[in-house]
Amino acid sequence: MKKAIIVVWIFSVISIQCWAEKLPNGKPVSVRLTNSVKSNVKNKQIVTAIVDRDVVDTHSGAVLIGRGTPVTMGVNIRKAKGVGKPGEIQLQCISVKSVDNQDISLQGSYQVVGDDRKGLAIGLGVGLGLFCWPALFCLCIKGEKQELPADLLLPNVVVNDNYNIKVK
Repeated sequence: MKKAIIVVWIFSVISIQCWAEKLPNGKPVSVRLTNSVKSNVKNKQIVTAIVDRDVVDTHSGAVLIGRGTPVTMGVNIRKAKGVGKPGEIQLQCISVKSVDNQDISLQGSYQVVGDDRKGLAIGLGVGLGLFCWPALFCLCIKGEKQELPADLLLPNVVVNDNYNIKVK
């Protein structure tokens, strides 16, 4: 009796695996920002992104991740500071939900850094500051700010592991 139950269980697991579609590691996912991101904002910004195009199985054509599905993002923003330090925005794609509500791990990041103005700030501040004390305020010159526009398509975002997706 135990052998019969084990055999039935094994065949049911195998048949479930056969009905599932494969989402392979490295499959590209098109991710688009839905709001703009600025490096000079004092408050913490909420960055939202969505899947721009359906992710489909190459063999059956079944949709594995639907268009418009929200993407969980990691964000690191540094403001431009004195002595010419530039603003910086780093975005990390973390995960997305598949059509069967599985968490799909993503791999991909995007980073922009403003122009560095250290040479200008130090040169003017120290150079002119030797002759005129108020010129030391040139050390307060900040680096360039950065902004990412809404509707920016993030490049090189891929699935981070192999998944079996149950398509209805």
